[in-house]
Amino acid sequence: MRVFWMTLLVSIVASITLWNLGLAHKIWPTHPFLATVIVAAIIGIAVQLTWDRDKATLGK
Repeated sequence: MRVFWMTLLVSIVASITLWNLGLAHKIWPTHPFLATVIVAAIIGIAVQLTWDRDKATLGK
């Protein structure tokens, strides 16, 4: 459950940062909302995979 909350928190922070700072508009000017969703999803997936891998290696 902790992985879910960490992934949710990171993706929300990434979304807010991309949207409010205008980074999504710089990435894809015609579709900034879609850029925000895609980049935040990629960051969330990366955090989830990294968090799972660290927990698995620390336990053994």
